[in-house]
Amino acid sequence: MRFFFKILSSIDIQQKLTIPSDSLAELKRTLPDEGGNYSIKLPVKDESGREWSFLCTFESRFDTSKGFFSSGWVDFARSRSLKAGDTIYFRKEHDHTYKIETRISNDYHCDSFKKARKQHFVNFEFCK
Repeated sequence: MRFFFKILSSIDIQQKLTIPSDSLAELKRTLPDEGGNYSIKLPVKDESGREWSFLCTFESRFDTSKGFFSSGWVDFARSRSLKAGDTIYFRKEHDHTYKIETRISNDYHCDSFKKARKQHFVNFEFCK
């Protein structure tokens, strides 16, 4: 099951990673629904198999919903020396574990985006 990939902004790295809105509903379906505003610790494995714990917060206001990773995510981003322009891939595996992969900005180009699209990542950003 695929969720999203995202090109990171400085806010994503320094404060919190905002989950793309078009991927939020799919992620929420895999987690316990507490209704309204709530947070849940989400165990996530990186490419090396190391487990991280990201605080995943959901906020509902009026007709909009927002979701983001905060605590744990910032530590992960710092440990990887992530920068604005780098890309993360976040998904749930068939064994029900969550996985995150990173690509530094020098490692991707349009072919990577086309591959992600073929793999049905929900949030696709166009190449120029």
